Amino acid sequence: GTTTGIYMLSEDDTDLNQMIEKADLARRSIKGQKGNHYAVYTDDLERAQFKEEEIIQDIDNALKNHTVEICYQPRMQGNKENVIGCKVVPRIQRRTGEYLPLEDMKRYSDRTPNMQQLVFYVLSQVCKTQGVWKEQGKKLMSISLDITQGQLCSKGALERIDQILAENNIAPSEIVFEIQERYFRDVTPQFQTVLEELNRKGYRIVLSRFAS
Repeated sequence: GTTTGIYMLSEDDTDLNQMIEKADLARRSIKGQKGNHYAVYTDDLERAQFKEEEIIQDIDNALKNHTVEICYQPRMQGNKENVIGCKVVPRIQRRTGEYLPLEDMKRYSDRTPNMQQLVFYVLSQVCKTQGVWKEQGKKLMSISLDITQGQLCSKGALERIDQILAENNIAPSEIVFEIQERYFRDVTPQFQTVLEELNRKGYRIVLSRFAS
């Protein structure tokens, strides 16, 4: 696929480099999306892009400094007493002191190679905790976490997932990967191969935001 940035010329424009930079800024605003997309530069887009770069930097800093908080949200079926597992929710505190909304983390998760590492960091921290609890003889519930097509198709993703689980004595059947339905609109051969391999190894996959 292609991502294209467009800048609409005005009569006052004289600096070619500045025009190209604005078109490239529009392109970067949709970087990571699968398929063919284009974006047109606007002043609002530039402000939004500046905010996005700040957020990405905050996430990078949280990964480097190991300040990502791991929260467990119970998954219930039928009624609130019937807890069937836990959803892992990473929380990142920004430099402003506020916590980054989960939707923003999902939105930017494929923007840069560093951002794609977030899911592996979270999986590693969760499996370490689960491994300790298992050694203590505690009953474990299945753990689910969000993962994107880009993260699954990144270089060495399957090997890293297998390694993280093996190091902490966690079985694939104890992990549930939640993948948003939108990633299945244009299933690439690579993505299909990865999904089939996960299924073969015993990992569980569920569609999130079904029919959204």
